This record gives sequence, structure tokens and C-alpha cells, in this order.
Amino acid sequence: MNLNPASTSYLLHIVISLSAYRIFTNLPLSFTRFFGTGAPLFSLIAGLLFLAILFILTKRLSRDDRESIFSSAEKTFGIFGKYSLFILFFIYLFVSSAFLVSEFSSFSKLVAFPLSPRWFIAIFFVLAASIAALSTIESLGKLFTLFLPLSFLIIAFFLVTVLFESPTENLFPIMGTAENFTLPNFSSCFLVFSDMLLIFLLKPKSSKATHKTIFRSFILGFAIVFLLILTYTAKIPYPLSKDESFPLYLLVKEVYYGRFFQRIDAIVLLVSAIWGMLNLGLNFRLLVCLIQNMFNIKNRFVTVFPISASVFFAALFLSQALSHLSLFFLALSSGLLFAGLLILAIFIKKGGNTYNEN
Repeated sequence: MNLNPASTSYLLHIVISLSAYRIFTNLPLSFTRFFGTGAPLFSLIAGLLFLAILFILTKRLSRDDRESIFSSAEKTFGIFGKYSLFILFFIYLFVSSAFLVSEFSSFSKLVAFPLSPRWFIAIFFVLAASIAALSTIESLGKLFTLFLPLSFLIIAFFLVTVLFESPTENLFPIMGTAENFTLPNFSSCFLVFSDMLLIFLLKPKSSKATHKTIFRSFILGFAIVFLLILTYTAKIPYPLSKDESFPLYLLVKEVYYGRFFQRIDAIVLLVSAIWGMLNLGLNFRLLVCLIQNMFNIKNRFVTVFPISASVFFAALFLSQALSHLSLFFLALSSGLLFAGLLILAIFIKKGGNTYNEN
């Protein structure tokens, strides 16, 4: 489950993706719905707060290269702590994977396959992720390294193009609607970045170079999230902006380079599909690793099919249910995982015997 120390470049691109790929979903709309024209400001505040939280957790939970986070949990709280952390990570990964399949299937259906049933589109994401789950983290890291830089630049270029053509008056008042600023509303905005908690499964090393890689890549990922929210707020006037869906798609539809180059959304569909499949593949691979470690299963083929089938049906349920129910499950699972990591960070013990992860 651990990244090789020589794979710092892979870690960089994986972390960028973990902090940015949800721009293809409806999660960035949380800022607009709660804060109106103040969405860019509060997204900046949320990103900086999450960076501070990430810094504290990483400092506390990645001091020792010799042990995993589960070994630290067992050393601190015994066998109960180890398996509780296993369960929290498993629940979060499962819910996040189902949410990812649901959102990316809906995005693909909206952009290119309006007449296709959502389950048909979801099959392709699940199959691709199942194949990826049979590979290694290092192999997935290479795919992220090959794909992410170009796609990152493409999305940034499209957003900047729209931003330059947007009326700046839509950004005022800069503080938005103050009555919507509540702690639950603001906390829910962290869901855009919650997949960053998965870096502790990738065993960030205690070296300063690795920590710098994590924080720099998070900042790069957050930059694209902030740029999306800023552009969306400037282009789509409030309150219309809070009632729309898939902000990235709406903004890309505004890009125009002449009548001979009009299907920009087709490029974004390709980028989003590959980006979604890579992140879903990473989630599946981590789920397989958790089950193998929890039950001491050596053959990963045994675990891939139950995981993929369960995520597929859960995604169909989330697609058919109310959207707030999907967000509720994601918020609950991420909140529980964050609470578990925070408790471990407060009481963690170092030194002494290292427990066997299996």
C-alpha cells in the first residue's frame, strides 16, 4: 500500500489529482449555494484552513518511516484502534467511490450520452477501475504522471479564457450573503478536498522533501478549484449560479474559438472520463489493499469483483436518490474519518515495538 520513496513525482501528481478532480462534480457548487457572490473568498479561506489541518495531521502522523498509520493506531489504542481506522478508511473509500461513479456518470450523460441509461455509462467507469485495481500504486502513479500535466493545463486554459470574458460586477459584494455563513455550511465545503485524507494510506514519509511535495501539489490542485469557483461566480450571476449543475461544463460551453472549433466540451469529456477513471482506480486499489490487510488475503482477484459490484449498485442508488442524501453519506463518512485521524494525531505514541500490520 505504500509508495516507494523513489516515487516522489508519482506522489506529486496523485496528490494534485486528489485535491482537484472534484471540479468535474457538483461539489464546488457548495460555495455558491451557501455564500453566493462570496464563493471565491470562502473557497480561498476553506483551502487555507484545510492546508493548515493537513500540515498538522501530516506532521503528527508521518514521523516514522518504519510503520504505517495502522501500526501507529495499534500502538496507541491497541487492536481496537487499528481495526477502527481500517473500517473508517474503508467506509470513506467506498462512499467516495460510489459518489464518484454517480457524479461522473451523470456528467458524461449530460455532455455526450443524454439518451443512454446511467447504469450503462457507469459500467465503463467501474470496469476501468477494476482493471486498475489489479495493478500497483506505482503503476497508477505513472499513469497520473503521464496524463495529469496536460489535462491540468487544458482545464486551466479554458477557465482563464472564460474568466477574461466575464463581467467583474458579478463578483460583488465580495462577502456574499452573510446570513448563509454558518459552521455546518462552511464545513460542508471541505468535501471538495476531503480525498486528500487518503494520502495517509499512501504512507507519506517523514522527510521534508516528501512533505513539501504533498503541500505544493495540494496548493496546485486547490488553485484549479479556486479558479473554477472564481470563474463560475464571475460568469454566472447569482442567484442563477446556485441552481445550475456541473459548473465546469457550463463554463466550457462559453468557450468559443470560431466555428471550426466548437466542440470544446468533447475535450473536457475526454479529460474528465480519464481523470475520473484514474481516481476511481486508485480508490479501488486502496480498497483492495485494505481488505487484503484486514483479512490477510493474498489474492487480490478475490476482492476486486465484490468491491466493483458493490460500488456499482451503490452508485446507481445514489444516482436515483435525492442529491442531498448522497452528500449526506459523503459528509458523514469524511467527518468520521477526519475525527478518527484527529484523535490518533492527538494521542499518537512513537517508539517501542512496531506491530505487524497484518
